[in-house]
Amino acid sequence: MACGEAHTRTAVQRMLEALNPDFVGHAAPDLPDGDAQIEDLDFAAFDVPGCTRCGGVLKPDAVFFGASVPRKLVQDAARSLEAADAILVLGSSLMVYSGYRFCEWAAKSGSRSRR
Repeated sequence: MACGEAHTRTAVQRMLEALNPDFVGHAAPDLPDGDAQIEDLDFAAFDVPGCTRCGGVLKPDAVFFGASVPRKLVQDAARSLEAADAILVLGSSLMVYSGYRFCEWAAKSGSRSRR
């Protein structure tokens, strides 16, 4: 987060495994919310890797609830919506305005709407 360095998911997985060999190979059932159920493990010894460049905190390239969508991404999406014939939304309740506004823009630009 501090320096802007990007790390691939594969590289982060390798760092996690190298720092936490006792956790490698544990299986956990997937839960509907995308989380995993892991019981009976002591996570006090789990080591979280830092950035290989600056040692800072790693964060996925995602916009979390309460955060702002980067301006360039919003501008690019708006341009794409203006050129689109339709918009298809999957996997969202659209309860968060940052996602819902794309549907509003599509409706204003004349994209066909189907439910």
